Amino acid sequence: MKLQEILQENRPSEAEEKHCLRKQRYPTMKDARGALLRLWQKKRPERSFYPCKYCKQFHLTSKKPTGLART
Repeated sequence: MKLQEILQENRPSEAEEKHCLRKQRYPTMKDARGALLRLWQKKRPERSFYPCKYCKQFHLTSKKPTGLART
């Protein structure tokens, strides 16, 4: 596989990139965990956080954790 093909494969689609940019980003796992705990105190539905493969930061989610998701 050529380098150009590899780079194109790993590039997020425009929709994926916009989806990521609309979300709150947390630079560290500690920051994401702290935000999650504060939201739980407010009875918000967020359940866990996950590393984003596009921005290399963390986002919160209300989806049930799977695999290596953090709570």
